[in-house]
Amino acid sequence: MYKTERLGNIMDILNQKKVVNMRTLENLTFESRSTLRRDLIVLEGEHKIRRKFGQVELVNGNNMEFGYHTRSSENKNSKKIIAELASDFIGNNQALIIDSSTTAAYLEPYLNEKNNLIVITNGLQLAMKINSNPEIKTYIAGGKLRPFSGSIVGDTAREFLGDFHADTAFISCEGINADGVYMASDEQTAIKKQMINQAEHVILLCDHTKINKSDYYRMCDHTSIDMIITDVKPTDAFVQSMEQTGVEVVYENEQI
Repeated sequence: MYKTERLGNIMDILNQKKVVNMRTLENLTFESRSTLRRDLIVLEGEHKIRRKFGQVELVNGNNMEFGYHTRSSENKNSKKIIAELASDFIGNNQALIIDSSTTAAYLEPYLNEKNNLIVITNGLQLAMKINSNPEIKTYIAGGKLRPFSGSIVGDTAREFLGDFHADTAFISCEGINADGVYMASDEQTAIKKQMINQAEHVILLCDHTKINKSDYYRMCDHTSIDMIITDVKPTDAFVQSMEQTGVEVVYENEQI
């Protein structure tokens, strides 16, 4: 099981029980004590849980978005594949809106190969990576820095984004299914909705673990996106359902 899946499983349990002892949590998660302890250290570091006297207590049940460093360590190969595929849709002299996701951060080497780009982002990590390139004019949203995420959110950030018009927006999600595209955070949902509104074309960067999944907040329906780029070919049923709504699905070795 992936680390983010384990963390999500622990949070699901705590959202139901609020407080649980370690032995019970071991039995419910089927994790070893050492693995469970490492996962709890991550969650405690992100202020989602509190450990004391052999018990684990939920701190904030409304936040299921894990921190940037946790997310960036997962599915690295998938993110590299997605970024390489996405690079085919980045050209010189373009204005791009790019979200703060760890997947989008892998676009950085391909951005640095282009000339005369405008990049508008709410992501600190991406902005810092491309900051030294004189061929990229970078605009970063102002607003509230979301703890541990490297992401700037809130009304100020949304208003900032509203002043731009981009050729393409590259955004990620927590899940996509037959009913729409989903996020775990209401703040991130609001920011990405604004990004969608400001771009001529919207490309969703989505690894295979997020397909046919949902989350707490519905970000948009399929008509709001033009393309999905993923690392592994989805089921024929999923591809056909997307194509019926005008969404192109791009994946590795599509030509084979």
